Amino acid sequence: FLSLLEGCEQVAPVAKLRLWQVLASNVGFWIAVVAGANLWAAPVLSAVSAAISILYLTVFQRRFFKPFLQSPQGSVMDWKGEVLPMQWRLATQGVMNYFVFSLFTPVMFYYHGPVQAGQMGMTLQAVTAVQAIASMWILTKGPRLGVLVARRSFDLLDHEWRKAALLSVYMMLLGAAFMIGVVYTMQLRYPALAARVLPPLAFFLLATGAVFSLGTQTLSVYLRAHKRDVFTPLALVTGAAMGLLVWQLGAHFGPLGACASFMFVMVAITFPLSLAIWKKARRDWH
Repeated sequence: FLSLLEGCEQVAPVAKLRLWQVLASNVGFWIAVVAGANLWAAPVLSAVSAAISILYLTVFQRRFFKPFLQSPQGSVMDWKGEVLPMQWRLATQGVMNYFVFSLFTPVMFYYHGPVQAGQMGMTLQAVTAVQAIASMWILTKGPRLGVLVARRSFDLLDHEWRKAALLSVYMMLLGAAFMIGVVYTMQLRYPALAARVLPPLAFFLLATGAVFSLGTQTLSVYLRAHKRDVFTPLALVTGAAMGLLVWQLGAHFGPLGACASFMFVMVAITFPLSLAIWKKARRDWH
């Protein structure tokens, strides 16, 4: 629903909503961490984000959805021809993302117990929170990029996409450096609090992988502005490789092996292949 609003000239309000979602959900997450919620802190993050979305859609945007409850009076959209080809690919990628982001904590819990599973979960949530904030600069440009594609203003498309993509990556680097610094400082001054997350080396490996994951995300935003998606095969490869490596290396080497697996897949497999796909698609489509 939020993506639909973004495509209907509601870009600024939805961008603000997404920012408030990220900020409020992470505030709730860290409050839960400090309160001792442990593994339940992750559901708190998701619950706050969902509550804000529901409140926004049902209260502030209820008039927007009235036409969807009425029978169409004019031309009817061909959902099967115009919507389904993109949506089934996105749905497939969403399923495979489980292996990319959600397999770490269960593997740690099964092989190494609740303590390391909790540390893995807390660290993963912190890194993904930074990535979510950094991605705002590129995700909110999606509708604008789609307009430029429709106008075939490819030079302006490249300029605006490159500016937003670089800003997102810079913010991710800044946020990751800040988080690693915080973890290192906590280890020196507040070791009891630092024990809730992974050591700086594992944090660094996870953050490095997240930087390249964000790079892949910026490329997908560019290509999806053309109302096409060619990343489904790559998502299958990434999910399979991530699931196998996190399972094997995580079982034998703990959180450090799982974080190294994430970094390796993103740096050596996902980003290079996505860059090659992006270059070919950009050359063919333009």
